[in-house]
Amino acid sequence: DRDDQGPWDEWRLTLGPLPAVPFEERMPGLTDVVPYLHLSSFPSWAAAARWYAALMAEALPPRGTDPAVRELALGLTAGATTTEDLVRAIHAYATMQVRYVGLEFGIHSLKPHAAREVLQRQFGDCKDKATLMTALLGEVGIDAQPVLVRTLDQGRLHDQVASLGVFNHAIAYVPELDWWLDATATH
Repeated sequence: DRDDQGPWDEWRLTLGPLPAVPFEERMPGLTDVVPYLHLSSFPSWAAAARWYAALMAEALPPRGTDPAVRELALGLTAGATTTEDLVRAIHAYATMQVRYVGLEFGIHSLKPHAAREVLQRQFGDCKDKATLMTALLGEVGIDAQPVLVRTLDQGRLHDQVASLGVFNHAIAYVPELDWWLDATATH
């Protein structure tokens, strides 16, 4: 049912009674077992990526502009002799010293807190920890990017609809080593 009155297109979808989905341990994600409707206001994945990169940029300080982040990065990596050692030292800090706390309210369900804020508070969610790791790595000259991922337990989606709502986790990627770093995986 479609209503074209006014500045917005409005669609109404009506479903009849649906049977309950029995949940089982280790079952596939819901999108693998039930029909779903996936909507977005982004016209493409490129547009979604541009929007998110701008949002993310507010949390990542440009290299050398935050003395606290720089000082910590240099302290953590003192004595490291290889790129692998540098990355391991920073990953260990973000994983073991920064507590994982998932408080995702309002815009912070998508936007990470600033690296400096995570450093001061010593806690953050997956986006916060990935952002802090990325900032620390940048301070020692290692290119890294935060990466949004969808974990398999959420089920697979058709990727034609660009939406940030499909992601439920964030990690960091180091292209030079082709390493994917999850600062929430403590074991």
